[in-house]
This record gives sequence, C-alpha cells and structure tokens, in this order.
Amino acid sequence: MVGPYGIFNVSGGADISIANYNIIRGTTNDGIFANSGGGNIFVSSNNIIRGVDRGAALLSGGGNVTVINNGDIADLTYGAGQNVGLFVDAGGGKISVVNTDPNARMSGGDGAALLQTSGSGDVVVNYGGEIHSRDGAGTLYDGFGINTSAENGNTFITYSNSDPLNSAYFGANGASSTFHVGGTGIDAGATGIGNVTVNFDGAMVAGNKGIDVDTTSGKATVNVNDGGSSLLAVHSTGNAIDVTTTSGGVDINILNDTGVLSDAGNGILVNTQSGNVNINMTAMTNAFFSGQTGVHVNNQTGNTSILDGFAAGQDSGIWLTSTTGTIVADSFLAVGGQYGVRAESQSGLVKVLANTKPGLGALIEGDQAIFASTGGAGEVIVDLAADTFVGQNFYATTRFGVTTAAVNGETTVTSRGAVSGSEAGILSQSTGTGDITINVLGGSVSSSQEGIAARQTGTGNVNILVQSGYVQGNHRSIFAETNSGNIGVTVENAGSIAISEFPIFTRSNSGNTNIVNKTSLTSAGGAAGIHSESVDGNILINNTGTVVSDSKGIDAASSGNGNVTVINGNAVSADLAAISATGNGTGTVTVTNNSNAISTSDDAIIASQAGSGNVLVTNNDSALSTGGWGINASSTSGTLTVNNNLSVTGSTGGAKTDATSGNTFVTNDGQINGPFGIVNTSTSGNITVLNDGFIFGNSPIGISSTSSGSGNILITNNNVISGYDLGILGSSVSGNVTVNNNANLFGLVDGIRAQSTSGNVLVNNTGALISASGTIISAISSTGTSTVNIEAGSTVNGGMIGVEIGGATATLNNNSSVISSDVAVVAVSGNVTVNNSAGSQILGTGGVAISYRGTSMGTVNNVGTLTGAVQGFDTAGTVDVNNSGTWDIAGNQANLGGGGTIVNNGVVNVGLGGVQTGADVFTNNHIINVNTLGGTPAVLGAMAFNNNGAIFINGRLDVNGNTSFANAGDVNMFDGVTDDRMDVAGNWSSEGGRLMVDIDLSQFTSPTALSDKLNIDGTARQGLADQRRCSSTAFRLDRMVSCFRISRS
Repeated sequence: MVGPYGIFNVSGGADISIANYNIIRGTTNDGIFANSGGGNIFVSSNNIIRGVDRGAALLSGGGNVTVINNGDIADLTYGAGQNVGLFVDAGGGKISVVNTDPNARMSGGDGAALLQTSGSGDVVVNYGGEIHSRDGAGTLYDGFGINTSAENGNTFITYSNSDPLNSAYFGANGASSTFHVGGTGIDAGATGIGNVTVNFDGAMVAGNKGIDVDTTSGKATVNVNDGGSSLLAVHSTGNAIDVTTTSGGVDINILNDTGVLSDAGNGILVNTQSGNVNINMTAMTNAFFSGQTGVHVNNQTGNTSILDGFAAGQDSGIWLTSTTGTIVADSFLAVGGQYGVRAESQSGLVKVLANTKPGLGALIEGDQAIFASTGGAGEVIVDLAADTFVGQNFYATTRFGVTTAAVNGETTVTSRGAVSGSEAGILSQSTGTGDITINVLGGSVSSSQEGIAARQTGTGNVNILVQSGYVQGNHRSIFAETNSGNIGVTVENAGSIAISEFPIFTRSNSGNTNIVNKTSLTSAGGAAGIHSESVDGNILINNTGTVVSDSKGIDAASSGNGNVTVINGNAVSADLAAISATGNGTGTVTVTNNSNAISTSDDAIIASQAGSGNVLVTNNDSALSTGGWGINASSTSGTLTVNNNLSVTGSTGGAKTDATSGNTFVTNDGQINGPFGIVNTSTSGNITVLNDGFIFGNSPIGISSTSSGSGNILITNNNVISGYDLGILGSSVSGNVTVNNNANLFGLVDGIRAQSTSGNVLVNNTGALISASGTIISAISSTGTSTVNIEAGSTVNGGMIGVEIGGATATLNNNSSVISSDVAVVAVSGNVTVNNSAGSQILGTGGVAISYRGTSMGTVNNVGTLTGAVQGFDTAGTVDVNNSGTWDIAGNQANLGGGGTIVNNGVVNVGLGGVQTGADVFTNNHIINVNTLGGTPAVLGAMAFNNNGAIFINGRLDVNGNTSFANAGDVNMFDGVTDDRMDVAGNWSSEGGRLMVDIDLSQFTSPTALSDKLNIDGTARQGLADQRRCSSTAFRLDRMVSCFRISRS
C-alpha cells in the first residue's frame, strides 16, 4: 500500500486495529498514521512499513497501543526531530512494542522508536530485530535508538539480538550492527513513581549515550549482555550507561564477559539523591573501558554497591560518591589515569573489597590505585584480594596504592595482594575519633617513600598488623602517627619488612604506642630500625626479630611524661646505639635486653630520663659496644636502676649511670668488661651498687661511684674485680660513703678508695683477698668519721700502703685478718684508732707497720701481731700504742712523736736496727725481747721508761734520752761474757726490780767488768746512790746484790 500515507486511520474514541502483510509506504507522510481519541490501537505487521515523516505514528488519548512487528519500520528522512521509525503517544494508556524477527529493522533519521505515555500507563518494548538511526540512503544520523517516556507507569525495554557486529566503528556510512545509532541507543524516562527496566542483550554502537535511564522515584534497572557475540555489548561516544534518579533505586547488571565501552564519557554513570545503587558485573572476565570513568556513581543518601567486573577510565576506573549513604565496591579490576577506585562519602560507610574471582587476580591502577574516604561517623573498609588468589596487583603509577580518609568512623584496610605506590603503598588518614586498622595478610605493599602510612590527627587509634607478606618503603616501610590515640604495630614471624631508612616509625602526641616485631629489620640511610617517639604517651617496644642498622637499632623517645619500655629478644646490631630509650618527664624509661645488643661506634644500650621519671635497665644477655659504653643510663630526679645478669662490654666502659638528685641502684650478676667496669655519678642522689658478678678490665676503675653533692654511696662487692688501676672508688662531697667488699680484688694498682669531704666513710672487707701495687684500701673523710673493718679471713696484701685512713675521727678494725704492705697502715688526718685484734696481723713489709702523717693523731691497740714500726714523726699530734699482742720491730724506727705513750702488755720483739720511740712514757708490763746480737743496738727512748715486766736482751739495748728509767721488773742479759749490754741514760731506779745476768758471778771481780755490761752514766749513778748503800763513784761486787739484786737466773 503506497500513498501520501500508507495507512491513515483516525477515530474519535474507537479502537483501531491494523494487520499488515504487505509493504506499506507513505510517499509524503507516515507509512501508518492511526489516531484514536480514547480507544486502543493494535498494529500487527509482517512486512515493511516506511514513511517520509515516520514509519508509523500511533496516537491515543488514553487507550493502549500495541505494536507487533516482524518486518521493517523505517523513516526515510532526517531533521524534523520526530522523523522516527515508530512514534507512539498513548496519553495515559499502555504501550507495547514486540518484535521477534532478528532480521527486522526499525530505523529513522531522528530515531528508531519514540514512545511516550502519561498518567499511569506502562511502556513495554520487547524487540529482537535491528535498531538504526539512518535515512533512506543509509546515512547514519545522530538519532536515538529507542526513546521512551512515562509518567507514573512502568517502563520495560527488552532488546535481544545475537547477531554479531558487522563493524565496531560507527562513524562511516554503511557501517552497520544489530543496534547502531548516531545518538543515544536507549533513552528511557519515567516521572512520578514509574519504574524503568532495560534488558539489553546484543551489540550496540551509539554516537552519544548507550543506555540512558531517568526516573523520579521509580527504580531503574539495566541488564546488559552481548547476545552471545562475545563482543562489547555497548559501544558509545558518551556514557555507555547513564542512569539518573531522584529517589528511586538503581540496579545495573553487566552480564556479558566483555563489558561496555565509552570513548569519551563514562562506562556507567549513576546520579541519584536517595535511591540505593547496585551494580553487578560478575560475568565480566575481560575489560570494561571508558573514556573518563569506568563506573561513576553520585549517590546522595542512598547506598551504593558495585560487585565484580573490570573498569577503566582516563580519570578513574571506578568513582563512587555519597553524602550519607553506604558505598560498597566488591571484587573488580579498575584502571584509571588518576584513580583506580575512588570511593567517597561525606558520612556513610565506604567499603572497597578487591576480592576478584579465583585465579584471575586483580589489577587496580592509577596515580592512586584505591582512594576511599568518608566523613562524620562513616567507616572505611578496604580489603584487597582473598587468601586463595594468586597474582593480585594494586598498583599506583605515581602516588598511592591505597588511600583512605575518615573522620569519626573506623578505617580498616586488609591487604593480601600486591600493593604499590610511589609515595605510599597504603596511606590511611583520619581526623576525628575513628580508629585506623591496617592488616597485611599476604602479598606485598611497596613504595619508594612509605610502604604503609597511617596518620590520625584526632583522637582515634592506629593499628597495623603484618601477619605475612612483604612491606617495603625506601623511606619508611611502616609509619604510624596519632595525636591522642594509641598506636599498635605488630609484625609477625611470617611478615617481612624490606631494607628501609626507617623499617618501623611511629609518632604520637599523648597516645600510647605498642610495637611488637618478630621479623628481621634492616635500616639503611642513617635511621633507626625501629623508631618510636611520643610526647606524653607511653611507648612499649617488644622486639624478637633481628635488627641491623647503620644508625640506631631501636630508638624510643618520649619528650614529655610518657613511659618508654623496650624489651629486646633478638640480636640488634647498629653503628650507633643498639637500643636507645629516652624520656623527658614523669614517665619511667625501661630497657630489658634478652639478646645481643651490639654497637660499633656508640653505647650499646642508652636509657635516659631528663625529667623526674625513673630509669630501669635490665640486661639478660650481651650488651657490647666497640665504640662506647655497654650500658649508659642517666636520670635527673627519678630513680635509676641498672641490672646486669649476663655480659656487658664496652670499649670505653661497661656500665655507666649519671643522676642528678635521683637515687641510683646498680646490680651486676654477670660479667662486665671494659676500661671502666661500673661508673656511677650523681649530684645529690644516693648511689647503691651490688656486684655479684665478675668485673674485668685493663685501665682506670672497676667500680666508680661518685657524688658531687650530698649523695650517699653504698658499694657491695661479692665477686672478683681484676685488672684495673683502681678496683673500687666511692666518693661524695657531703654524703656518706660505704664500701662492703666480700670478694677478691687483684691485679690492681689501688684496691678500694672511699672518700668524702664532710660525710662519713665506712669500708668493710670480709673474707676477701685484696692485692694491689699501690694503696690497697683508702678511707678518708675531711670532717666526717672514717671506719675500716677488715673482717675474719681477709687479706690485704701487697702494694705500698695497705690501709690509708683519715677523718675527724677514724677507726681501723683488723679482725682476725692480715694487712701486709710496704707500709701496712697510714693515718693521714684526724684522731685515728687502729685496733688489731687477736689472731690478726698488721705487717709492714718495708719496716713500718703503722704511719701517722699529716694532721693525724691517735691510738694503736694491738692484740694480734704487729710487725714493723709505729711512726708518728710526720705528724704534730700524739700517738699512743697499747700492745697486748706481739709487736715485732726491726730495721726501722718506732717514733711516735712528742707526747705519745707506749704501753706493752704483750710481747715486743726488737730486732736489728735502731728503734727510737720518742714517747713521753714507755711502760712495759710484759715482755720486751731485744735481739740485736752482732748488729745495731736497739734504742728504746722515752721521757719516762717504766719496766714492770721483763726485758730480755740478746745483744745491746740502749735506753737513752730518758728523764727516768724505772725498773720494777726484770732485765735479763743472757750472754754476759760477750756482747750483751744495756746502756741507760738518765735517772735509774730499781724498786723491786732485778738485773739478771746469766753468767758466773766470779767474772764480776771488779767494777769494770760489770760496767761493761751495764753502763750507767753519772746522772744515773747519782740516782742510784742514795738509799742503796752503793758507792757513787764505783761499783762494788759485794754490794751488787743489794743494789741491783743480781742473781743467777
């Protein structure tokens, strides 16, 4: 049928029904024109319908319009705006268009089909033929494919054609495909409550948008397949799929394995204010490409979910935004010039789950591979690849692999794949109360700057776990920073941290930090293996992995009031400090080393507190420094404690402490080696040292504890100290100093030196051997008291001085022990009492047992054995000697100075050499043995010499310089025939005393013979003459018995 209108049918309200089996052609107008005021219109065609304006135009004021077409419907012109193949306006009625012939074509220069209705009418299109926007000459125009509009009715568009594309390029004339238009492929709109459903199963080429759906409150559903062609389902210049709703939900399902392509727009663009958006691309196995963004969803308050699929775009692979709604992106591949995946919500949950299909892996690429952010209380969750997947890659070309941002909501990033970014592999930031949690459960995270970086500037916490896998950042492999939130970093045995400048770096203001490392760490570039800093937060580092660093091994520092605790359980080797823990406030600094801590150019362990907090260092393994101290600990006003239970070695010294006003406690149960063993300094704080271990060295001091102020010193040594210039030094300006030595000290220059300016000094040596070449024990206080107790079983041996002692008052108690030196005891100042108990020995190997010097004075009480002189000629004070034991004098002078007294209740053995007492009074109540036969006479000089005991002379005894010699005892001369002789100067008196000569009295036949044995000068004779009936000028043998009671002994 040919005419201006092929068929023209108008009705006021009746139904119109047209059945066509032939060609219908309108030469100047429509092929079919049917208009009913309110009736239904039914058109069935099995042949061609063509028109100049429109192939078919069907209008009804309110009735239903149904088209069943198995032939072509075509418009032959272009440019009038409604020059379409099929035009339907049903008013408020329902529109149904059905085609079952895949070879049937619907086309028009302005569009293939324009379908519109109002009221509550539905639009249903079920088409299986071809769709084109061509004119009669075959020219492709920018017309649409199917354009529908409904008001409150629903729209259902189903297109299904399995014919493949003849050409993927639609810009040239003659190019064709099953669905080929120059404009928008499918444009479906619904206002009011109408829903729109588009099912596309074929191959579309569109010059503008591929599928465009707009609804108000109705739901929009788009299902796309490729009709079995294994080619792109939608290829468009604009957005491949574009959906806009006000409050309606959106469901988009890409069911083919090749996806859709937009050359200049978005692959999928969804804009909605409150509807939920669900995008499912599960069937895709290749790529879903876009000119701008692969999938872009702007959702205000509704939730957004994207599942599976591959997406790519010049800007972003996937870009999802929301105001308050939830965003979930699950299992996909995304490539973008700027972002691989970009998910942003103002306050809703954002969840990115890159868990791709098993065996396929995942590639997310862009300047930022994944960017997920939210505000308010929204949470961020990023999960990268499942445990069973192989070959996952999350790669950022220039910046960040994964970036998250949140405010008050929690952030969780879980990585099992390969994450890479030039600035950071994973960067998570939060500004409010939300916690940040990053878990690496496999794969790798790498960057040329920071492998993992977590920054919380609000009050939230940061937790990082590397359970397995590999983390690498050339600058910092792991970086965590908080304001007031806590930091937790755990690296398990199966985790691996690459060589970095800082393998682990944390920083907090007032939050607490807990670092647990179980893997090997290597630092290069002049930074620490583990670095943690805080102002007022506590720091706890528990390391059981090896650490190697060209700077510090473990570095923990609090600049405020936080506690700092480092527990090391594996080898740490560093150029600088192996372990450094510092504080600057009220917090406690604690270091516990359970493995090797080695430094090549600094101290092995450094623990310091510049504030009022305490310091505790416990070494249970080896602390070794080849360029400093083994342990260096310091505090200002807090308590300072160092415990060594195994080995401390330093090229400068073993263990060093420095305190201002705080107390110091040092305990050694192991071994300490170094030029200095233990060195402690303080200003006003007390120092206590307990050594139960070994201290070996080759230079200055074994134990040195000094206070420049009022600090008290207590040193207790229970084990060997060897090889030092000075074994033990305790010194304080105004504090007391106590040294208790219960072990052997040997190989030393000086043994023990205890000194104080105004404090008291006490040295106790119990059962120990002290051997030194200089001064063995020195205990001196300027104005305080000094006491030295040498207890039972002790030996003070060798050296120039055994015990040097001085103080305002000073006491040396030698109890059942031996003091043996060149000069056994030297008193240097004050009133010094020397008590040598029974069974004890004071032996001056150079001839002097006790020497009082300087400003000293005092008393010597000998009950044991005293060998050598007691000298006092170097002091202006008086020295008294009370001997109840044995006093052996030989080869030197026992000069007490002026004013001293000697009382002998024991035994005095005088040997070869001159002996000059210089005492005011010498009283002998027991025994004096003179053994000078054949040598220099013994000289006992005193202002007054009282003999109440026995003097045995085997040789010569000169008693001179006396004002009196009173003999109430016995003077025994055994070898009267030969050299025995006693010379007396001064007044001689003998009240009940005896002069016993073991010779035959017949030898004394003349006074001359007797005078050879007893030389009494004129003064002495004058004193003897008065009541003894002895001649004042000559001795007579017959009067000797009565004068001197001479008898055979």
